[in-house]
Amino acid sequence: MKHIWIMSLLLLAWPIGSVGLQRGLVLIEDPSGREVTLYRESHALLIGVSNYTSGWPRLPGVKRDLEAVRATLEEHGFQVEVINDPNQATLVDAYEGFIRRHGLVRDNRLLFYFAGHGHTFKPAYARDDPEDWMGYIVSRDAPLPVADFPGFLENAMSMQRFEELAKQIQAKHALFVFDSCFSGSVFALTRAAPENISHKTARPVRQFITSGSADQEVPDKSEFRHQFVAALAGAGDLSGDGYVTGSELGLFLEEKVTNYSKRTQTPQYGKLRHRYLDKGDFVFTLAEPAPPPVPRLRRGNVQVDVDVPATVYFNDERVGEAQPGKPLNQRGVFVGSTEVRVEAAGFKAARQWAQVQPGKWIQLSFDLVQLQENARLTVRSNVYGDQVYIDGQLKGSTRLDMELTPGRHIVRVEKEGYVPDEQTVELKSGRNAIVRATLSKAPVADEQAEPVMTKRPAVTSAPESTREPRIGDTWTEPVTGMEFVWIAPGCFQMGSPESEAGRSSDERQHQVCVEGFWLGKYEVTNAQFRRFRRNHDSGKFQGHSLNGDNQPVVEVDWKAASDFAAWLSGKSGKPFRLPSEAEWEYAARAGTKTARFWEDDPDEACTYANVGDKNLSRQFGTEDIHDCDDGFIFTAPVGRFQPNPYGLYDVLGNVWEWTCSVDDDYFGAEMVCASQGSSGRRVIRGGAWAFAPQHVRSAGREEVWTDDHSIILGFRLARTP
Repeated sequence: MKHIWIMSLLLLAWPIGSVGLQRGLVLIEDPSGREVTLYRESHALLIGVSNYTSGWPRLPGVKRDLEAVRATLEEHGFQVEVINDPNQATLVDAYEGFIRRHGLVRDNRLLFYFAGHGHTFKPAYARDDPEDWMGYIVSRDAPLPVADFPGFLENAMSMQRFEELAKQIQAKHALFVFDSCFSGSVFALTRAAPENISHKTARPVRQFITSGSADQEVPDKSEFRHQFVAALAGAGDLSGDGYVTGSELGLFLEEKVTNYSKRTQTPQYGKLRHRYLDKGDFVFTLAEPAPPPVPRLRRGNVQVDVDVPATVYFNDERVGEAQPGKPLNQRGVFVGSTEVRVEAAGFKAARQWAQVQPGKWIQLSFDLVQLQENARLTVRSNVYGDQVYIDGQLKGSTRLDMELTPGRHIVRVEKEGYVPDEQTVELKSGRNAIVRATLSKAPVADEQAEPVMTKRPAVTSAPESTREPRIGDTWTEPVTGMEFVWIAPGCFQMGSPESEAGRSSDERQHQVCVEGFWLGKYEVTNAQFRRFRRNHDSGKFQGHSLNGDNQPVVEVDWKAASDFAAWLSGKSGKPFRLPSEAEWEYAARAGTKTARFWEDDPDEACTYANVGDKNLSRQFGTEDIHDCDDGFIFTAPVGRFQPNPYGLYDVLGNVWEWTCSVDDDYFGAEMVCASQGSSGRRVIRGGAWAFAPQHVRSAGREEVWTDDHSIILGFRLARTP
């Protein structure tokens, strides 16, 4: 689902040697039999960012990568510390503190591994000169550079900063490995074949390996990481001498990743541009690796107390079971931050962080909260175009499927000219219930009689045709003036084929059928939304206001968008909501099967959509763009581009659009709306004005939390007939 730009940073000094040597001392032999001393201690710091908070896509694969790298490095004798989801201050402190603790001893070897988003900035004065481009790794709270570039700079670490850290380190060897696209001039590229082991190997060096160049992207499922692990398992020993050098590792990764990625990733490797730090070479031993040096005080102990029988996990690895009154006692836990998770059937999983200290016990107590599984309610009726109220709240029209908390609920189904049907239903946890409403025509009142009032006063709106809607029909909502297009019922292949450029693995193709519905011709505008919230502020970007009356409303979270739909439903008497994910894609495709409704070519976008284009590149140095000019840098007034075949404007580009669906990897949630109180991230669709071609596709999808809001996220409304 995501445009993943993972950066993996390793600052390495790796142990090699054989059993029987002096404790902690690592020796090798060169081809002449000369004994070369390399390392005494090995330390690694692994940092991963999965849960970004300010617009960057979350990265679910990072934790798996960290665990795989951790296991491999421990096999090679490293003491490993792991930190997850740091903000900028924690990120900087982690690197600097690690260097203070372990990097000032000449014969130590160090490893820093970063997995998360990265960014390349091209200054205006050097757009075509990679020597002056600047690369950054991104902390948890960093905003998108296109949204807040000064804020981004405050919350990202530049490669120039890592160059400074590399020079501060007194340890003889350091290797930086970036599992990401990299730009900048920190290191000189190497193309020579690696040399055999020699006395030169022990001389100082700072080596770098990247998984791609600046104009490439790295998928969440990292082929680079897989080949990195394979190389250290022995596949990287290109000379067959029982060792893997840093140069051999770089050459191996360049060949394998380029091949397996079909040249979408072309790793690069080299050494720091420094006359004293480009002489040596890293070495991993493959024959009888020395056991990991684990001094007693480099580990601590954790006790886990629970109130119900539970399974305990440390950093996502199962370590055992705990019982009430019989805590789990885990000895030998590495010093630093360890995530402890406790799970029990029927209870909500709980997490805490253990700050493990050398030689000490840390006690964690867990009081688990019992889960109460939601119930599912289906409401049907015998009429067309009704309205369903649950506990007094308008929820849509039949057929309605939704999750509700267990317990008693009042279901009322109404339609103008009919006697309402009201029923009380008792929902049970984890069970399904169906309410079948029967509405009968209301009796015609005698002119002399008092008017008959239903429990809910009628809401008036503009007259609407009584015939069934047809393809091409439009309807104007009278309160806000929003125009709606009729989307006829039908079936289609949702998702994308494996051959589609830019697709993500969560776009599995499958057939979906949707019922007919009305969909907004345009995204909801600031003027329309301010009928609901008068003082809403869509903000500004780089001094440019996003508050124009006809610009799409932004800075609205999922609840605000849903509340607007409920407010308009009450005002107009028609059932409005956000579209489901399946409805959105069905309408966006408009009968097409290509990546975009204007065919496959992303560079044709500027006729149809406001996207990341040449304008954006000129303004901010953005690399991955549509090769065209749409005339706008920021949000465009709605309706300025050509519509899709169904007459919908800006369905791709301009702003991402909320849907009402929870992401569940296409196991049915894409066809229904989540209830207001339900958990889970919501799917957004369509791409936005600052986004690259892989996002601006009919099948492109992202998932965000319900309280997320930004200058790139808006919505359009659907209306049930």
